[in-house]
Amino acid sequence: MSKNAILITSPRCGSTTFLHNIATANPGMHNWGEDLRTLGHGYEPFPKTDAQRKAQFKQVIRAWNDPTQSNCVKVFPLMLREQLSPWRKETFLQDLMSEADECYYLLRRDLEAQVKSAVVAFYKTMQGDVNFHHSWDETLIIPDNDQTRKLVRTCERQMYASNVEVVHIWKNTPHSWLRSEHKKEIIWLEDRDQSQKYNRPVEFEKEPDIIENDWEVLFS
Repeated sequence: MSKNAILITSPRCGSTTFLHNIATANPGMHNWGEDLRTLGHGYEPFPKTDAQRKAQFKQVIRAWNDPTQSNCVKVFPLMLREQLSPWRKETFLQDLMSEADECYYLLRRDLEAQVKSAVVAFYKTMQGDVNFHHSWDETLIIPDNDQTRKLVRTCERQMYASNVEVVHIWKNTPHSWLRSEHKKEIIWLEDRDQSQKYNRPVEFEKEPDIIENDWEVLFS
């Protein structure tokens, strides 16, 4: 029996591993990752053309609507507000959920850790290393300069805004949109098994001053 699962999340919350585990637990399920994203990340060495991005998007939607195929896919809030996405209808999320059996919301309580993870990812891409979904042995030093301080502030704003949007989607998405009786679930990264955590030693020359927020109370 085929099954579709949606993961609604923010960047740097362990979503790649979470989605991989869903696919692994369901033999034959196709993991589409972030393929519903139609805009580039801005750091790809060879950006996809409009035609390639359109084909990628349509391929996911065709598979999602195929009753013989099981799929899992990631949805970031930014995917719902991509201004230059000509293929996404206003009813995109509702249409997606109407063919879904499971819907998970994944966040992390520790905003500082989330922001620092985003800083590391973007800093590595700025250094020409776009493959930040892996482990490394040598300690990565994040210098304290104007560039990295601006990067910290940018990442803090982006992660905070994305988390707020996840909460907004949770509160304003009717359970009735799902085609099954599966209840939507909020999952916290800190509560999950950390044995698959990457080894990524990082040292900030100056620790970022991040204002924490109680995300759990927003879901009550």
